[in-house]
Amino acid sequence: NDELFQNTHKTSVEHYLNTAEMKIVELLARYVDILLREKTLSNIAVGAAAGGRMITAPPSVSFGNNRSPVTSMENKLSAVIIQFRLLHPKDAFETWYKQLLSKRLLQNKSSSIDFERSFLAKLKAECGAAYTSKLEGMFKDMDLSTDILGQYNDYCSGDRKATTISGSVPMDVTILTTGWWPQFAQYPNFINYLPPVILDHVNRFEKYYDTKYQGRKLSWQYSLCNVCIKADFGIVDRNKEFLVTLYQALVLLAFNPPEVETVDVDSADMNLINRGDDCIYLTLPIIMQKTGITSREELERVLQSFIFGKARLMLRKKTSKKDPKLRSIEDDDLICIDHSFKNKQIRIKIPQIQSKEIVKAEKDKNVATLDKDRQQILDAIIVRIMKARKTCQHKDLMVEIMNQVKHTSHVPTNASVKNRIESLIEREYVERNGNERDIYNYLA
Repeated sequence: NDELFQNTHKTSVEHYLNTAEMKIVELLARYVDILLREKTLSNIAVGAAAGGRMITAPPSVSFGNNRSPVTSMENKLSAVIIQFRLLHPKDAFETWYKQLLSKRLLQNKSSSIDFERSFLAKLKAECGAAYTSKLEGMFKDMDLSTDILGQYNDYCSGDRKATTISGSVPMDVTILTTGWWPQFAQYPNFINYLPPVILDHVNRFEKYYDTKYQGRKLSWQYSLCNVCIKADFGIVDRNKEFLVTLYQALVLLAFNPPEVETVDVDSADMNLINRGDDCIYLTLPIIMQKTGITSREELERVLQSFIFGKARLMLRKKTSKKDPKLRSIEDDDLICIDHSFKNKQIRIKIPQIQSKEIVKAEKDKNVATLDKDRQQILDAIIVRIMKARKTCQHKDLMVEIMNQVKHTSHVPTNASVKNRIESLIEREYVERNGNERDIYNYLA
């Protein structure tokens, strides 16, 4: 309980947290993600490991497990807020947290919406309503989507044609408001490659939504789509359900007979691969043509998830002399469904393979988004000051900018402020006053 010790401990932890601020921010956001996910690690240490060291909360906080699970979770979330309070780049935490929260909400992986809202309330109390406005909007979208989907199902139930065509295959739709959610990967338009039953749902929902909300435009985010595909292996006990992404679903449906272009393979090779079962062979170029997937790298990862994943649903026959252990898919490789596939589970999730390049690209994207948001905030502050003053000296402008950015979630460096002033001069928002280079004029 020594006050000097507690202050020194707090100062030391704050200094360490902000020496590698971006890494610490990511780790803290991922720790919250672990806490709030479906399978929570009950005995995980409070803190984030970095460089083999552990960042601990101040000793005045208790994390005992002798209380109820609700109290224990609230204590852990409160401990996160204590560490969050010491972080300087709070906007960076918001960027990472928003991305992970979107995955929990859209994939239905959150352990409790009450805990989610509780942590959001803690962030709001710490940083204000503006900090959590987009996060709160994400929850509003989820609630509104539930209502819209229920109304759409009622609309379809009264349409005999809709019930006949697509009633046997339900479709869940989530309406996301642009600006509240992170930017997601953009896939090509697959409207011509969707199965008829899904295409009917898409067209019918667009018609319903346009009628109900005139003036709004829907843009389908195919990268977020998940599909449950039922597979018939000819034996009732071996029929399975596969939970896959849209890319994976399109690849699986490409192997459906009889509308596929097959590759001739002698019967001996077929027996070697599929133990005598009938099999449809496709090559990578044919699959690209059938599915509309234009990215070879993306398609190769999809095929690898079926061939080399835990649930190996597909088989590959190398026709070239290259090492068969290589995971790369060549154009002349023959791919087929493994008709002897067995698994104890009825419903099987096929995870998508994530390469190191994708993980790095995701981090780089977060950093780029964060930099762009910071620049826009700084530009708005400078323009607001200059609009009010019309003319301002450089040193006075710098002082006023620094006074105003104290109320934001990030304090920029002098160099970054100067760069934004130069950018505004180039875009003709501000100009220098003739020969007096240290005086700026506002351009209306």
